[in-house]
Amino acid sequence: MKLTLSHKLFGVAGISVIALIAIAAISYSANSVMISGYQDMEDTDGTQLRTALHAENELGLAVQAYKNFVLRGDDTYVEEFRKSITEIRTDLSTYEKLSEGDELVRLKQAMEAFQPYEQSIDLLVQARKTNRDPVFLDKSMRGVDKPVRLAFQEMSKRSIIMFDEKKAELRKLALKMQMLVIAIALIAIIICIAVSALIIRGILKAVSEVRNGAEKAAVGDLTKDNRCPHQR
Repeated sequence: MKLTLSHKLFGVAGISVIALIAIAAISYSANSVMISGYQDMEDTDGTQLRTALHAENELGLAVQAYKNFVLRGDDTYVEEFRKSITEIRTDLSTYEKLSEGDELVRLKQAMEAFQPYEQSIDLLVQARKTNRDPVFLDKSMRGVDKPVRLAFQEMSKRSIIMFDEKKAELRKLALKMQMLVIAIALIAIIICIAVSALIIRGILKAVSEVRNGAEKAAVGDLTKDNRCPHQR
């Protein structure tokens, strides 16, 4: 079956429409995947990172309250310490729900270091009842926060690494989707150009034959071969 000009033009239009639909579908799918990926990252890795950093910040507040109690002996600082400890417990519980694998190992280390630190304020209160000298208290309780501080720092570092790795994965996925869209667009453009070239070639050939036939007719040559191409 010989394709007419109208069939060829419809073919070019059809290819263009199909290419546009494919690009739109892939773009929509890519956007959906990226949105879902970033939402998941925010709900898990992002929350985990914020929780770890918040726990580290609360530990700093607890340490400051502890030192203030050593210097001033005001029970207000004991309450501030215990408030920060409660916040840290909540953070560790949230972190545990979002953790797996190596993260749980880091969490276990942090909790093992944190448990003795929870009781340090009670030991300090008892020690201050027998000796109110800040220098003595500072020396006797010095370094009690170091293990938990180091454990929390490692926990935060691990959370940052996991968050960055997840972002890198999403960037790679976005790049792959972008390259796929570009590839489909280029293929569609190449096909359209090729088909258009064939159509133009056919049109030019037909015009040339008509012109030649007209020139021969003008000089009186009305043979069968001089009919228009569509009449043959």
